[in-house]
Amino acid sequence: MPLGRFLRALHAFPAEQAKSLQVPYDELDRLGVENRRPKLLGFLNEIMDLQLYERVGDLEQIVQATEPYETAGHEVLVHGDLHIRNITVDANGKVSGIIDWGDVHIGHPAVDLSIVYSFLPPEGREMFFHVYGEIDLQTQELARFKALYTSVLLMLYGHGHQDAELIKAAGQSLDLLRL
Repeated sequence: MPLGRFLRALHAFPAEQAKSLQVPYDELDRLGVENRRPKLLGFLNEIMDLQLYERVGDLEQIVQATEPYETAGHEVLVHGDLHIRNITVDANGKVSGIIDWGDVHIGHPAVDLSIVYSFLPPEGREMFFHVYGEIDLQTQELARFKALYTSVLLMLYGHGHQDAELIKAAGQSLDLLRL
């Protein structure tokens, strides 16, 4: 699985070397559950009011169940903005490239692993982790929360730009998160 090999290699890049190259730390607190939870619940209400997604209640349960975790000590090089719009696929539907490297930073791997929950079905996740390596439950939960946050923002962005394809794709990501 190319995505699993790619992220395994990226996250294995020595953090000390990245620091020496002046790669910044996560300045946006991308996994800050306590700060992002109220915003995400507000975004979910907006999606419900706009009738963009039917199963908002399921998503709210994920948000409420996510515990805030200490992310310090998990220092890896991360892409930082890995989602459905920043992945290219070939004619066979296989990942062929990753674009938009403007958010690269040193942070927790869950930031990038969020793509696993918004892009791959459960059987694909199993194959991914067979290649990437297993992760702990806290990392899984943080990655799922980040995937939800990003997918909801993509849906609202699609709505604001009258991009029906993006709204549909974000809805598919939200469906995958519920599995």
